Amino acid sequence: MSKARILVLEDEAVIAMELESQLQNLGYQVTSVVNTGDKAIVKAEADKPDLMLMDIRIQGDKDGIETAEIIKNRFGIPVAFSTAYLDQERIERAKITMPFGYVLKPIQERDLKVTLEMALYVAKVDAERRKAEGFVKHERNLAQQYLDVAGVLLIALDLSGNVTLINPKGCEILGYEKEEIIGYNWFDKFLLQEGIEEVKKVFNQIITGDIEPVEYYENPIFRKDGSQRFVAWHNSVLRNSSGEIIGLFSSGEDITKRKNAEKALKESENLLHEVINSMEKAIAIYEVVNNGEDFRFVETNEFAEKIMHYKSEDVIGKTLKELFPGEAFLGLVEKFKETYLTGKSTTIPLKQYKDDRITQWVENYIFKTPSGKVVAMFEDTTEKRNVVE
Repeated sequence: MSKARILVLEDEAVIAMELESQLQNLGYQVTSVVNTGDKAIVKAEADKPDLMLMDIRIQGDKDGIETAEIIKNRFGIPVAFSTAYLDQERIERAKITMPFGYVLKPIQERDLKVTLEMALYVAKVDAERRKAEGFVKHERNLAQQYLDVAGVLLIALDLSGNVTLINPKGCEILGYEKEEIIGYNWFDKFLLQEGIEEVKKVFNQIITGDIEPVEYYENPIFRKDGSQRFVAWHNSVLRNSSGEIIGLFSSGEDITKRKNAEKALKESENLLHEVINSMEKAIAIYEVVNNGEDFRFVETNEFAEKIMHYKSEDVIGKTLKELFPGEAFLGLVEKFKETYLTGKSTTIPLKQYKDDRITQWVENYIFKTPSGKVVAMFEDTTEKRNVVE
């Protein structure tokens, strides 16, 4: 085991020589012996000793206490004081430097060994503690940085459902300052009260371990201004070192725009259904299959059902070739393909559709929508043709 390295500050030459001899006899390595505070500061930086043994009352413009404070702040080297006596003022000043021990003059070798061994041990423990606190501080800083830059709402709840942590994005989404969120009950302040008891029941079942947390769900939350935001949540339980559940941690993505878009799309689809079903012309909407080699029904109106003699549920999802096999309809598919590839609308000449019940003459007007769908508008002209004939 390497010898502990000691730097001595003592301005009385005889005592300094005696101290150096005692330290060497006790198995320590004396790095330097100096007689002023300024010299001690210089040597502390150069020698980097494990411990400094420092007289409190020394010559020069700095006493031992002031010197110890400078060395501690600059280099983090622990200090043990040696002194003949301490008045109350010096005691209070010495406390500030948090010395690792005292030894009284005249110094006995046994007392010196006990003081230094204790000081070195405490210094070692303190260094390990500070080092460990520095792995913890680093991890805490990384976690805080993640919280600060995360683009989703991050929140932690305790066993009562009170908010214990929220990140800046969460504050932004909720429209509250952090101080207006931390400590408040999440369910009572930020969620829709309709059905809240059921939500609380599920939360209590999660934190008691009766059920697993719901991995994903969506629900509205209230902002400070009274408006709502829809949030998609991912959840996990928080546990202590003993594995006991201590709360819930959730990340939430603001999906309000998506939900509004879905609502608008649904309303648009409903409006489209109303429009096409109110028309007195048959409408059939197709999507392309195999780059125009065939076309699949995706929507028809009620008027089209009468002409085709099919129910919508019988044709939706099927292709033209599946519904109308044979050579007779290859020309129809080719016209659809031409419209799809060129974007130009076209009219298919009068065509006779035959089935087991009726012979019809149907005229098709075909065009392509901006979304890439192909639409056919057609009507039964059988009666008109019969009148002409």
